[in-house]
Amino acid sequence: MTTSGKTSFGDYLHVLWIKPSFFVLRDHTRLCFSFVSFWHRILYSFMIFNIGKQDELRLIGYVMLK
Repeated sequence: MTTSGKTSFGDYLHVLWIKPSFFVLRDHTRLCFSFVSFWHRILYSFMIFNIGKQDELRLIGYVMLK
């Protein structure tokens, strides 16, 4: 929880594993990683990539776990 007592995004994350993969596409460095949401049992996959001097984080997919 945050200092204000509100629940933060990180309170719902429980990292079971991270599988990073670095690659370069058209001179842009990219990093893909995945993590599991503890409460919702969802596997999220994100991509961080660099465009010029700016980094972006994009959700590229998610899967419900049983």
